[in-house]
Amino acid sequence: MSKAKKAVLSVTDSIKEKYEEKIFFPESRKRLTNDNFSIISPNCYAGLMYHRLGKQFLSPTINLHFPIRKKYLKFCQNLEHYLSVPLTFIDDKTYGNHPVGMLDDVMLVFNHYKSAQEAEEAWYKRRTRVNYDNLFMIFDDIKDAEYEDLLEFNKIPCKGKVIFTAKQYDDLPNAVQITKYRKKGTLGMYLTEKNVFTGKNPADKVFDFVEWLNGNPNYKK
Repeated sequence: MSKAKKAVLSVTDSIKEKYEEKIFFPESRKRLTNDNFSIISPNCYAGLMYHRLGKQFLSPTINLHFPIRKKYLKFCQNLEHYLSVPLTFIDDKTYGNHPVGMLDDVMLVFNHYKSAQEAEEAWYKRRTRVNYDNLFMIFDDIKDAEYEDLLEFNKIPCKGKVIFTAKQYDDLPNAVQITKYRKKGTLGMYLTEKNVFTGKNPADKVFDFVEWLNGNPNYKK
């Protein structure tokens, strides 16, 4: 990377951090009325929400992802079971050097952990914190997820559910179409494609995560 590009990145990172710390994070925390909530997500969105709101991680699905969405759906449908079984690790280089874990038949990739030991310690510590009485779940139609999977996810009883999609689903009240991917018809990496000045992602344009956690049905923008 050239010195000029490094300098530009340094400036944009500084602007983003100041916006988040001075405006976005404080404003989000001020609006939040819910507390002690657990967020289950197939990617890093749960951790991102907790970080923005300055809350303790009351969920084990932090800094990891479920590469097979159908298995993630099964995990959500049988959450108490999968949070009670042992976490084991396998040697799978499909995902580089990231630790790859298994909960029975459900695979997890700990893409923000340096070792299986670190991932294991975090998982066992956080799985005990789940508040089943204030539970929120996230799904999306990326990868192998099909329409029938979205319908099944919608049946899971919990405090709040949201499904991020590229397509419009008028019959799914919890579906939030991320308009950036409307023409493409499939979701992209909506968490990593951030605005360099604000740190916000494409989902932020259509989804108010604070109002969702507050239980406000008008969380769609």
